[in-house]
Amino acid sequence: MLANLDTQRACFQQREINGYANAPGGSGGSERIVVRAGVREEWLLETTGACPELDFSRAVAFDTRGATSICTGDLETLLVPSTISGGADRCPVRVLGRLIEN
Repeated sequence: MLANLDTQRACFQQREINGYANAPGGSGGSERIVVRAGVREEWLLETTGACPELDFSRAVAFDTRGATSICTGDLETLLVPSTISGGADRCPVRVLGRLIEN
């Protein structure tokens, strides 16, 4: 079960990311992941398009085009290694917010 979701505008730095995990899926078949940043922060992200290999990937990265902050409400591009092409799939994701422990 997920913690409460804080949807107020907040940001984390790309360099603070230290892991991720799959999260229960969203509405309409959207996939969700939890990104860990810093010491104790977790952020919930949801795909806004197809991302076929996200469930099987052992690594992901963000294509932030030079921006270092990733913020609530932002639409970002997640890079997911592709076993088919050998490159990376570009998956659009929305930052839904920061997970808060009860």
